[in-house]
Formats: sequence, C-alpha cells, structure tokens
Amino acid sequence: MNTDNEDLSQALAGNYLLVDVTIRRFSGFKKDKQASEDVTAHAGAQHNAAKVVKDILAGARNELKEVAGAQDAVRSYLYNHTLPYSSSTSGRNAGARLLAASESIGFLQHYKVLHTAYTKALNDFIGAYSSRKAEAISNLGSLANPDDYPDVSELNELFAVNLDMNPVPATTDFERLTIPAEVAQALGNRIAGQQQVVLDNAMKDLSDRIVTELKRMATQLGKFSDGEKTRLYGSLIDNMSGLVALLRSANFTKDAKLNELADRLSECTKHDIKTIKANVSVAKQVAVTANEITADIENDLYF
Repeated sequence: MNTDNEDLSQALAGNYLLVDVTIRRFSGFKKDKQASEDVTAHAGAQHNAAKVVKDILAGARNELKEVAGAQDAVRSYLYNHTLPYSSSTSGRNAGARLLAASESIGFLQHYKVLHTAYTKALNDFIGAYSSRKAEAISNLGSLANPDDYPDVSELNELFAVNLDMNPVPATTDFERLTIPAEVAQALGNRIAGQQQVVLDNAMKDLSDRIVTELKRMATQLGKFSDGEKTRLYGSLIDNMSGLVALLRSANFTKDAKLNELADRLSECTKHDIKTIKANVSVAKQVAVTANEITADIENDLYF
C-alpha cells in the first residue's frame, strides 16, 4: 500500500476509529512472605531463593473464573475485530487499535452483550464472595490468613472493563490549535509520516493472522482427508470468516489485490464444518486452496 503520507493520514482518520479496552482484575493470588522464608530455611537455600504464592481462593474460585472468562471474551473480541495502531513493530499489540468506522455500530452492540455478561459474572462473584472466602480459608489450612482478603465492599474497585473510542489523529487536527503555523505543520508532517508505518504494521499483523489460520486449516483438513485421526471444529471456518471480514473492512484504499485475496479466502469458508466432515474430497480441496494462498502471501503477492 503506497499512498501519499498526507492522503493516507486523512484516509485513516476518515475510515477508522481508535478503540481501547482497559481490563482490571483481582487475581486471587498472594505472596506469602512467611511461607517463603520457611521453604528456603527448610531447604538450606539462600534468602529469597524461593517465593511461595498461594491461591487465597483455593478450591473456591469458580465464580472468579467466570469473571476472568467474561473479561477474556471482551479482549478476544477486541483483538479479533481490530488491527493494531502502532508505529513500533515491537509494541504493535499494545494500546489502542484500529476499528473500521463502518463496523463500529455492530462492534458496540456486541461489546454491550459481552459487557453485560461480565457484569453478571462479577455480581455473582461478589454475591458468593463471603462463602467462597470461608471455604478457601478452610482449604488453605495453616497457610490461611484472613488479612489476605479484600473486604467485599472493595471488590468492585478491583475489577474493570472500560471501552474508549476516539477518532484517529489527522494532520489537519493541528491546524485548529493556537500555535505557530510552522509548528502545526511540523506536527502534522510527523503524524503523516507515522501513519504509513502504522498501516504497514497493521497489515503485517493481519497478514500474519491470516497465514496462521490458513496453515491451521491446511494441516487439520489435510490430516482428515488423508485418513488421519484429527478433530475438526467449527472455529476452523469461523476464524477465517472473521479474518475475511476484517480484511475487507481494512481495505479502505480499494486495493484490487486485497479484494482478490478476500475472494480467494472466501473459497475456504463457503462450506460449513459439517459439510467438510461429510465429504473428504471437499476437505482435501480446501486444504489445497489454503496451502496455495499461504504460498502466495509468503511470496509477497498481496501485502
């Protein structure tokens, strides 16, 4: 994707939003200083050679697992439907992410469903906390310490799932500031220069994800079509369908090569997993197609 930097900056700002989800959680694990000292002393080891981290909800964390699962579902949904927004290759999966503006309404609707599930799980945990605490203290034996536990009134502050959505910065943003024109121009130029790197990183991330799923698909379906024992799950098709949708929404420059790639990938998703399981020849053809597309992507045909 080679586009004039300033045009690219405006295109990103006009077609994408920046989304970020802050997730905070109570782990239920705590370092036990005394137990750590006892272990090192018993072993004749150097001080601080070992640390004992205890599960203060030992055998009683079912509701807490549900909260963590609901939070992870939010994070997974964010990553699966967005691209990284970073000018650093090392940190491209950290911070805010690019969401196609055309997908924002559907994204928010599904996020609301996931957030509602998280809120219910958190309320269930808080409601069960006192009894789970008593159960865990009994399970911990001599490791139990009532002072390790937060008060039930503090629990809400230990958890969070918060969504932020903001516009992508554009070169023209600085023109509205009351700063010298040359400073505004310099800042705008800096943003414009970074946006090409941002887009390159985003597309590299998408390319890597597509190749990973293609190889998984080719491997699993190849084994199945060769008569090897393997399990085929619907996620094999669902994950690729999601990436096809993400690729189409990411192609705001209407790059013909990316449209072609999306069409070819769609050939791998036109049969559901039940149809594939019932027809070895279909499985083999999808595996062959997945391998062919992988080779073309790795030979830089598309990105």
